[in-house]
Amino acid sequence: MGRVLLGMVLGLCLGSMEAMALRLARPPTFTEWNTNTFTQLNDVLLQLWNVSNGRYTNDVVTVDPDGSRRGTKGEQVLYDPGASEELCVNVDNATDWDCAALTP
Repeated sequence: MGRVLLGMVLGLCLGSMEAMALRLARPPTFTEWNTNTFTQLNDVLLQLWNVSNGRYTNDVVTVDPDGSRRGTKGEQVLYDPGASEELCVNVDNATDWDCAALTP
């Protein structure tokens, strides 16, 4: 019985690693219940569902986002100028992006 329980715990831990690889935005704090609150809650739940089911996709841009595209901290975009690709992550809540080259 102990081996089965240990196997289940190890399986859950290893299976959850993939879901934790992507960062989620911090959910908003709900202070009152109205239609706007339900809309925000639906957005958060949809984002959780997309990440847990492997449906998370990055926006593909052809213009360098650094200095020209506003974003939220932690947002990712794929910069594809044609010859090479870069994964860019927003490092502040404005237009500062940090990019890393992707190689096959």
